[in-house]
Amino acid sequence: NEHRTQMMGEAGSNKRSTMFAWDAETAHTLILEDINNPIKRFEVSLDSPILVGYNDNCQIRLNYEETVSGRHCRIYCEGGKIYVENLSQSNGTYMDNKRIVKSAEIYTGCVLRLGNLYMKVEIR
Repeated sequence: NEHRTQMMGEAGSNKRSTMFAWDAETAHTLILEDINNPIKRFEVSLDSPILVGYNDNCQIRLNYEETVSGRHCRIYCEGGKIYVENLSQSNGTYMDNKRIVKSAEIYTGCVLRLGNLYMKVEIR
């Protein structure tokens, strides 16, 4: 099997252009996977803000862990970037072991700690 990569450009020209995967208008997919329990994997569209928590009205329900707050955090897109906002008064939200006071940018490969849960982030 031979693998070929083709550069995008104008037909019949040697000009090459770059296509950016992160476009402000593109709806991304967020995947949160429980590091200690990978069967707990949550995939949602980021076309609107996502509530993460224990309560029934959250788009990502982590109701199998009692240290997760009812409305623990909110994940949203702004200006082509993706952010997590802490909503938990008691247990806090952490990204890569740093406490999030208000909000912080998240990205593929970072780890969110919500209560006692460690969630690996993937954004597509």
